[in-house]
Amino acid sequence: GVIDEKDIDKVNDKLKEIVKLFSKLSLEISRIYHQLTPENKISYAFEIKLTNEIKKLHGKVMKELLPMFSYDVKNEMFFLDSDENFSEVSKVWVENYGKNHSDPENYHSHISLKCRKAEYHNFPVKFIASKIALCRLGNYRSEERRVGKECRSRWSPYH
Repeated sequence: GVIDEKDIDKVNDKLKEIVKLFSKLSLEISRIYHQLTPENKISYAFEIKLTNEIKKLHGKVMKELLPMFSYDVKNEMFFLDSDENFSEVSKVWVENYGKNHSDPENYHSHISLKCRKAEYHNFPVKFIASKIALCRLGNYRSEERRVGKECRSRWSPYH
């Protein structure tokens, strides 16, 4: 789903409350994987082991934010690099997110990467995340983009 601009402050307040409950997450990158996009490009991501702590975080975020989501998604809501074309798959994914992923058991914890090649073989990688960023932006990525500046300016003390 998408969140209306008028609700950003409410979302920010909810996320501040939630993050206080999950101040230091123990995370484990279990592998790098890739998938082929409809544009025939490879999209890489780190798979994060789905722990009970992550399930609780996801469940809490969905419970608090789902009522604010809209599924009236427009193409212009997506941020693209100048060399990218809009992917209808991204729109369908966002439109169906609440239905398909609100249950923490169906949540796929990952960090999307935008790179030409990603390779690493010494897994697992374990670490404590002292900050949490909850952003999903554009086609096949969750990393900071132009709109990521908005995430940093609004949520940086809390994520």
